[in-house]
Amino acid sequence: MNLEQLPAFDQEFGAIHVVLDTPKGSRNKFPRIKSGSFWKLLACSPAGDDFRFIPKTPGGDRDPLNVLVLMDKPAFTGCLVHTRLIGVMAAKQSERQNDAQ
Repeated sequence: MNLEQLPAFDQEFGAIHVVLDTPKGSRNKFPRIKSGSFWKLLACSPAGDDFRFIPKTPGGDRDPLNVLVLMDKPAFTGCLVHTRLIGVMAAKQSERQNDAQ
């Protein structure tokens, strides 16, 4: 199964599928290139945030919804993580990050 076929929810495990794009402790954001099977360094975030996204959940900007996943240890870009939702926070992106040079 590829990322385009991956559902947002895994009924077998009762968990949300989340894909890592910014490893824990890293400031580098690596979004997946939609037309290929590789990841590109997009930008450096101001803090080492631990971000992931939920596949097949287009938000207002047509990008997948972002998720903050609490983990003890870092994983790797592209890692699929089964998660359980414990809260929701509405946020608005104030400016688009520029591509990393």
